[in-house]
Amino acid sequence: MKFPFSSIISVEPRTGEFLLFRRPEIPVTIRGRNGSATYLGLVDTGSDNTIFPASVANYLGIDIETTRQPEASIFGGQRLHLLTGEAILSLDSEEESATWNAPICFFDFSIQGEEMVILGQAGGSIFSNSSPRPLTARPVS
Repeated sequence: MKFPFSSIISVEPRTGEFLLFRRPEIPVTIRGRNGSATYLGLVDTGSDNTIFPASVANYLGIDIETTRQPEASIFGGQRLHLLTGEAILSLDSEEESATWNAPICFFDFSIQGEEMVILGQAGGSIFSNSSPRPLTARPVS
């Protein structure tokens, strides 16, 4: 599957100059008991876990449980406790689509505006050679 990179304009904090970043963000649909919703997910090949906001699990009726593991490490070594659950994920591109059951981690973001979706190694066959096929992000001309 191929997806274009998203273009993000940001401000350089020291100079105030505008910067253009290209990010491998793709639309991913997650399904639960109460329906489905599509979010932009950041493809992160360095992340072990696929992580959605806990609010998504609550909204879609996905059962989540508190466990001792897994935890996630973020920059600075800070450890975050993750909740776990299972959901159906779907990817759709212009040429093809893929749907699979996935173990998902959920995190209770303290500020709603900081919620994000991380598409990591676990959580599905996004990066594997089995179905669905590996995805690639390509720059948009």
